[in-house]
Amino acid sequence: MSGYDVQVTGVDCCLIDIRSDRDGRPALAETLGMALPAATGHCTTDGHRHLMRLSPDHWLYSSTDAADEALVARLNGAFSGCHALATLVTDQYAEFRLEGRDVLDVLCQGVSMDLSPDRFGPGQCAACAFARIRAVLLPLEPGRCYQVYVESSLGEHVAEWLNRAIGGRGAA
Repeated sequence: MSGYDVQVTGVDCCLIDIRSDRDGRPALAETLGMALPAATGHCTTDGHRHLMRLSPDHWLYSSTDAADEALVARLNGAFSGCHALATLVTDQYAEFRLEGRDVLDVLCQGVSMDLSPDRFGPGQCAACAFARIRAVLLPLEPGRCYQVYVESSLGEHVAEWLNRAIGGRGAA
């Protein structure tokens, strides 16, 4: 069996972990200049910036901008008096972009959720098990392009897993 038509590239981006109660949400939206995702499992996107809501009080912000430390400082300043915190976690994660006509065939080997474009598409994200580890999955172009965020210490494992999965031998 030949391999799947999927290209995997590393993604160089800024990642900020954000925790906030209700009081900090207006400051979060104003400082980022983005609407907050309506519910857990949803994402708002503004060009190359993504704000993923992982739980009722937890967001992961991803951007290809280099203004990471300055943005964290602005967020924490805006959170003054609120029960909220922004933490730069860029080095804590490895990011992969998967693109190609067979991307769903590869992703489905490692995710036990319905990835059909009509069920998991724009405006959504998922904190899920992927390749037997914790990951965050973001559909950029459903059925064609996804971004996967995993702990950096497991990045090599995921790269090897993806290589096997794309090679057509499965990733079991």
